[in-house]
Amino acid sequence: MTIPGDVLLRNGYRLPTEAEWEYACRSGTITSRYYGVSTDLLGKYARYQANSQDHAWPGGSLLPNELGLFDMLGNVYEWVQDRYGPPDQTNDEVKITEAVDIQIPRLLRGGTFLYLPAVVRSAFRLRVAPSDSSADYGFRPSRTYH
Repeated sequence: MTIPGDVLLRNGYRLPTEAEWEYACRSGTITSRYYGVSTDLLGKYARYQANSQDHAWPGGSLLPNELGLFDMLGNVYEWVQDRYGPPDQTNDEVKITEAVDIQIPRLLRGGTFLYLPAVVRSAFRLRVAPSDSSADYGFRPSRTYH
């Protein structure tokens, strides 16, 4: 499968880029979590090891971030379009429009219901090959309008 070169310019649904996902997750903050840094409040915003009962939950069962987005942290990891690379690379550098090789790792963001608070934070990145599957992997579509 190849992704068209103008994928980010087309109308319709797609996976968010890593930069888009992080912008949406942080919702204007610079802290490790969109509500602050304390792990004491994490259970109000995210499903993680302490409050998940070892399973994913329906979206929207906890508080949203400042942009009104639910479950940006915890519950399930979210796929983003970008291949794995250093976090300071731009989308052009990671070539998001290249052919998709299901063995080459891509990024998952946001943490999961299985993890401890140290991992359920805005900057955590996981690299996984698209050929892998897990009950704690999901996605959040983005939509492009022109």
